[in-house]
Amino acid sequence: IFGKQGHVAYPEHAKNPINIAADLVQHWHHARWEASIPKPFPPSQWVCTALHSDDVANNVIPTWAEITFNIRHTPNTTPKQLQQSMTAHLNACQFQHAWQAWRPSPGGAFLSTNGALTDALSQATLDICGIYPEKRVDGGTSDGRFIHAICEEVIEMGFCRGLAHHVDEAVPLQDIERLVAIYYRTIENYFGHATSTS
Repeated sequence: IFGKQGHVAYPEHAKNPINIAADLVQHWHHARWEASIPKPFPPSQWVCTALHSDDVANNVIPTWAEITFNIRHTPNTTPKQLQQSMTAHLNACQFQHAWQAWRPSPGGAFLSTNGALTDALSQATLDICGIYPEKRVDGGTSDGRFIHAICEEVIEMGFCRGLAHHVDEAVPLQDIERLVAIYYRTIENYFGHATSTS
C-alpha cells in the first residue's frame, strides 16, 4: 500500500499507509468471502501474518506499508476470485497498491468422499483409542491437495493440533506410539486381514 511520506508533526501533508493497511486488515479479517458456505467447511478465513513498512525514523510517516496474509478458503471460492475481490476493494477505495506476490496453494480446496478407507481408519481409531474420530475439514493445509484429483478417498490423520506451529511445539511419545498403531490397524482393516509383527 502506497502513501505519501512526511513529518509526523504535519500529518495533514502526508498520507500514512500504515493507517490504510490497518483498516484493510480489519476489513478483510471480517469480510465474508462467499455467498454460501458448503458443509462441512468453516467459512473462508483471511488472516494477517505480518504488517510492516519501510525503515524510517520514528518521526517520519513512511511511504509504503506491506500486508502479508493467508486465506483458508472453501471449494466455493478460488484464489483468483479472492484476489479479484481484494483488488476491487482496493480500487473502490482508490488506494494505490501493488501485489508483490500471490502464491495460491497448489491443488486448492477439496472434499473427499467417505468409503472403505474412512471406515478402516475410523474403526482403527476406535480399537486403539476407544473413541470414534470426528471427521473435520478445518485446520492446516492438507497435503492431500496434491493427490485428491487422482484418488477416490483422501484422509489425513495425525496428532492433536493444539501446539501446531507454536514455539514450544511438541508431541507426547505415547501419541506417536498410538498413531503408529492406528496406521497399522487401518492397513489391517482396509485389506481385511490381520498381519503379524515381530
